[in-house]
Amino acid sequence: MKSVTNALSVLLVGLFTSSACLVASAETITADQIVQRANHVAFYQGQDGRAETRMKIIDGSGREQLRQFTILRKNVTDGGDQQFFVFFQRPSDVKRTAF
Repeated sequence: MKSVTNALSVLLVGLFTSSACLVASAETITADQIVQRANHVAFYQGQDGRAETRMKIIDGSGREQLRQFTILRKNVTDGGDQQFFVFFQRPSDVKRTAF
């Protein structure tokens, strides 16, 4: 039993020491840098992207209309400009509308 306690103590000390070293060597960044990195990841995932999207529009009278469209995205430069293409499928009055 004593050898198990000693082994557990050595393991805990080793874990504590290694985690303390990792914290000490961690990069210090500002809140602005965190936000900038999060935005970059959100806007520039992969080389290009495609999203099948549905949007419900509710007017002042409570009437609902569903729009269905595809969004295509292409990165022009790495971490820079992007091109978007939106192509509507529904409803019929906007079908084949693109911008």
